[in-house]
Amino acid sequence: LTPTPPNKPVDSVSPCARYQILQKFSKALDVEALPKTQVVEIRFRSQDAQLAATVANRLTASYLEHNFLTRYQATMQASGWLHDRLTEMKKDVEVAGDQLATYQKTANIIGTDETDNLAVSQLSDMGKQLTDAEADRILKEAKYRLAMTGNPELIGTIVPDSVLPTLRGQEAQLNTQLAQARAEYGTRYPRVVQLQSQADQVHEALKAETANIQSRFKSEYDAALHSEADLQKSMDRLKQDAFSQSAKFTKYVQLKNEAESKAQLYDDLLKKLDEAGVAAGLKST
Repeated sequence: LTPTPPNKPVDSVSPCARYQILQKFSKALDVEALPKTQVVEIRFRSQDAQLAATVANRLTASYLEHNFLTRYQATMQASGWLHDRLTEMKKDVEVAGDQLATYQKTANIIGTDETDNLAVSQLSDMGKQLTDAEADRILKEAKYRLAMTGNPELIGTIVPDSVLPTLRGQEAQLNTQLAQARAEYGTRYPRVVQLQSQADQVHEALKAETANIQSRFKSEYDAALHSEADLQKSMDRLKQDAFSQSAKFTKYVQLKNEAESKAQLYDDLLKKLDEAGVAAGLKST
């Protein structure tokens, strides 16, 4: 069997010789997944112990690299979409800035001191409150919808101190004991009746705890929804007051807030994208 010439690529070997080498390599290689584990055992038989170790290590490293690249490419596809969205948002920021500058010039607004206009100042403060209320409502809506799935594992992620995991464990244990007792004694045996009663109690407690959590998150979501709606109404009324006090300056402030909000949103999303990229890279690693 003709080996690959030293320091030369595999393509330098004839197809026939390369086929023979691969056949011999395949026969010497043994890859086996160990039962009931996530471990894969790789063996390579060779008279050269160093060669056998090198082949096994190289195959392992190649698989790990392939697995990493697969996850990395998936992450990059998602990042590519976000980058496109960021490009669009950057254009929006530029357009908003141009509109602000054009209006300031057209309306002949020389100063940008908003403290001279109380309504405008209040409008700015109200806008921040409304943004916070909207964020709070979105967060509580997400938790409410998660709770409404009724999945104890998902609910446990938002209520870490819940007794749901304990009840779930008790329910599973009782169901197992109940199934064994039924198979051994039948359905009317006192022990079976007792286990059934305990299982029913745990099941009802599980349902009650889930319902309590769902009710709590619904109340929090409804409160956040009403709070946001009230702030929106106050915001609308304050806008009308601001228009009546200083139409031109109010228009300027609106454009300014819009431009700043878009710029802030762009910066926040860019920061989150960078953080997500780092986290995804670590996860892939």
